[in-house]
Amino acid sequence: MTCSTPPSRHFHSLALALLAVLSGNALAAKAEDASEQVAQKAREELVCKQNVDKFEHAIDFVRETQGSTWTSAFKEKKLPAAVEKDLLKKDGYCGLSRYLKDKKLI
Repeated sequence: MTCSTPPSRHFHSLALALLAVLSGNALAAKAEDASEQVAQKAREELVCKQNVDKFEHAIDFVRETQGSTWTSAFKEKKLPAAVEKDLLKKDGYCGLSRYLKDKKLI
């Protein structure tokens, strides 16, 4: 039994098949990299949220010991509500965490 397809067609078909396999591997590697980047970002966001939570716990402690009036004034002086809202909206917990670190509040 002989094959009626010319050898150049076989080569072309094999080249296309090889290209498809290599492209698939490259796409899989890119997808894996993207997945790892998403996971890394989620880990960073979790750390930032934990930092913000530390600040909030400290504020809660001060509120319990000093009262809500004094604590509200203190918090507004150190972290104005408008700044907090803007940072959370624009940069999420990591932006707020950076601000708190820069101001040495955490």
